Amino acid sequence: MNAQNFINKNVQSGKDIVFAEDHLVTTNTFDLMNQTILDNPGKISAVSLEIPAELQPFLDKAAAGNINAETFVKQVRITTEQSHLDAARNLLNHEEITQKDYDQYEQRINQRVEDIINGSGDEYPLEQKIEDEKMFGSMYHLTQTAEKNGVKVIANDFYAECGIIRTRYSKPL
Repeated sequence: MNAQNFINKNVQSGKDIVFAEDHLVTTNTFDLMNQTILDNPGKISAVSLEIPAELQPFLDKAAAGNINAETFVKQVRITTEQSHLDAARNLLNHEEITQKDYDQYEQRINQRVEDIINGSGDEYPLEQKIEDEKMFGSMYHLTQTAEKNGVKVIANDFYAECGIIRTRYSKPL
């Protein structure tokens, strides 16, 4: 039995499905989620993604058709980079890294964001851009499919260093 058939069989029997993937195959996982929604109308109520909660507004815009895929990909990557910088700031505040380490990382992230805006550069090479277009493009497609099928997509992340789960969802569950 292939993965999609296995997933569908379990959804149809009323089970919740938790996807846990090697982060190198996230695009495939988003594609499986997308196909699961299409194959099981009315059986899926929500998809919770392990991504920074700060991405929820972009998921909502994608679902509503208020942002195109190219802009979505850039915004998701930039917000993810900023989330990494926030995590580094948290480490600095807990004295787990030095100010010098933080300053170097902040400089690198700022250059990376500039390169993302420009479409490529030393800190955002073409290979990374292509991978982002695949992965975040697949997330964009998943979000639109979910919306068309009445499925909520929720950005949900866990920050182990804080010991808290942060979730933002702008629509009532």
